[in-house]
Amino acid sequence: MLRTWRTVNGIPFEEFDPEFRNRLLLHRYAHFVSCWHISHHESEAMWKLYARAESGIAIQSTVGDVKERLRPHNSGAVIYYDPSQDVLCSSIFGPHDILFKRSHFSWEREYRFWFDDDELIGRIEAGKEFREENVSPGRPVGISDMQRLFQKIVVAPGASDAFIERVQVACAEHGKSWLSNVLERSSADRVWDSFAS
Repeated sequence: MLRTWRTVNGIPFEEFDPEFRNRLLLHRYAHFVSCWHISHHESEAMWKLYARAESGIAIQSTVGDVKERLRPHNSGAVIYYDPSQDVLCSSIFGPHDILFKRSHFSWEREYRFWFDDDELIGRIEAGKEFREENVSPGRPVGISDMQRLFQKIVVAPGASDAFIERVQVACAEHGKSWLSNVLERSSADRVWDSFAS
């Protein structure tokens, strides 16, 4: 078992029942999750919280293209629950409790893709000891067809021309100049520009 993780929310790790401890360890160390906002429209709140003002980008794709191009182990829409109502329900968390999140975050409309470290999952489930310093910090994932995955790259509302040029230069430096063809300003900027002209 992992010795360096002593408490969870102030509760000694050893006090949790073995199944719950294993779930905590699996989620903390053996799953690599990519979270996406699923909507037909941009979200000002998402821009403000998850991209630095005027210097963020968002990738637009589809669930099908992400699944086909990245081949995650699993995926699903987040299920939002009210902890005050459901906390006592023993069946609230199913086999993919990685998809559950408190209803306070339902405005995020989150969809998650995740990749598993199968070797570490086996060690955790077998109760074998492992050390935090030996756990992978992430996993490289190949993209089978980046042009299908990146339908659009949207630049944050209010981004300067200089920032857009930096994004284009970065794409070119990584041999992906074609990404400039799918780069566009936020819909908030485009709507504002149409009023101004």
